[in-house]
Amino acid sequence: MPKNISNLEKLIYLHDYLAVNYEYTPDGEAYIYNSYDFLKTKRGVCDAYSRTYLYLLKKAGIPAIAVAVNKWEYDAIETLDNWMNLL
Repeated sequence: MPKNISNLEKLIYLHDYLAVNYEYTPDGEAYIYNSYDFLKTKRGVCDAYSRTYLYLLKKAGIPAIAVAVNKWEYDAIETLDNWMNLL
């Protein structure tokens, strides 16, 4: 990741990196839910994307949490005065 970029630029950079280099597979195909296997195989379900993105956001110094609703998992980041969902 480039140095000296804003948190918004980090967020976009990490998102785009995952979107370009990793493949989403629906439930029933790969069943990869964890970051380790996701990074190793470059494919996984939404949980794998979410958990990996969350880890990368935290390593980049961006406050973030995981949110699970029904069968879906996504991340949220802390903004100046509230939390914003990342779907």
